Amino acid sequence: MLLESEWHSSAEKYLKSDWDVLHIFEHAQSVTTIPSTQQRISSKEASAIPPLFTSRHFALRAGILLNSQHFHVHQWETTRGVDLAYGRRGDALSGVGACVFRYKKHNSTFYGAITYSFPSLSANAVTKLISFLNSLP
Repeated sequence: MLLESEWHSSAEKYLKSDWDVLHIFEHAQSVTTIPSTQQRISSKEASAIPPLFTSRHFALRAGILLNSQHFHVHQWETTRGVDLAYGRRGDALSGVGACVFRYKKHNSTFYGAITYSFPSLSANAVTKLISFLNSLP
């Protein structure tokens, strides 16, 4: 299991410019949220993330639920070394984007989510998420 100290400082640089919040966990009962001042997703919401990777059809129908906010999924992919489902709620200027991920490293599987607001868009926020995850030791 990755230690929080190994990735916390790396996540901070993305939180300042690209993401609103990062949730990351190996088990739904122990979600870490950065920054810690943000509301942590519930274990029920965390438990709903792994099934989103069973199929594209399921993810598009179910959507993403974070902190009681529903996000419509418009993209599902498993081709960049990180499994992703992402979308948004609201419009491009006043809405919020969300991306959930599944990442495997050192015989462990990690799940999590980021949210991001304008001017950060999916193309930027998701690319930075992949870079962040691939940079973890």
